[in-house]
Amino acid sequence: MAKRVAVIGSSLLAGLLVTKYQEGVHFHVFERSNCLGGAWADMPMGTGYFPRFGNVALPKSEEQDKLLPTLLRVLTELGGDIRVFTPSFRYSGNGYSPRKAAHGHFAPAVRTAMGLPHVSVHQRQVSEVSIQEEHSLIDGEEFDSVVMFRNTFLHKLEVSGAPIALQYERNRSRHVRSAYKAEMTLSPYTEGPDEVFDRINSWANGSTTFVVGRVRRHIATHFSLEDYFMQSEVLRSLGTPAEKDIQHFQNDRLSLDSVASLLRIKKDSRFFFLDGPDLISGFQAIEALPDGI
Repeated sequence: MAKRVAVIGSSLLAGLLVTKYQEGVHFHVFERSNCLGGAWADMPMGTGYFPRFGNVALPKSEEQDKLLPTLLRVLTELGGDIRVFTPSFRYSGNGYSPRKAAHGHFAPAVRTAMGLPHVSVHQRQVSEVSIQEEHSLIDGEEFDSVVMFRNTFLHKLEVSGAPIALQYERNRSRHVRSAYKAEMTLSPYTEGPDEVFDRINSWANGSTTFVVGRVRRHIATHFSLEDYFMQSEVLRSLGTPAEKDIQHFQNDRLSLDSVASLLRIKKDSRFFFLDGPDLISGFQAIEALPDGI
């Protein structure tokens, strides 16, 4: 009989997890929203579907640079539209300059993974997880094991009857999306190029160029959509878009203290916490899992 494994959240990391294990296990993925993919979901804009936010995979170390081809192979096999590029920046934190990076449209890979025969998706919010001696409980329903990520929100978690205190930090951001009916020469990913946006991603699909910028946190929240286009030097230089909108992102991310508490819980067959603040770090955690989950 296949093991029943609960996964909380349908992000791209969840998709990579269920793709890694396809024998002897049935995954039950719990998603509280009405769309798959989390931060890697796509949303309609005009007549097409485009990434909700920038889809990018950026190595932050030599080890992650070496892992990038494996990640891109999996995403491509799952149907993601993946483009490789050479970044031209260094991280301010560790000074590392990635050799290669990738961008594109990752949501199709999530949908393919969630449609695999050994995966069932349940649209509901998980409130309580209890890790017990022989099994795990999700809101009272029994599973062989549970997998959660940094962005997993729970009201209650207990291990062997002992509650684990979870603290969350509210993460909010605004993203301006625009689509242009022309191919443009624009860097796939830049940081700090504009007084309105601290990050700008672009992705060309045929004769359409998609651009998304993350609004700097100090920019006035009362800006209208038109204000962003008037104030941003980069967007002004691109001309008038065929489509445009604003996407608001909000989630409750586990605090670093809570992450440390979860990482101290012994990894066994009943509970797996995969800490990944970004796509490649999360994939590293998945690759480090044992052969049988």
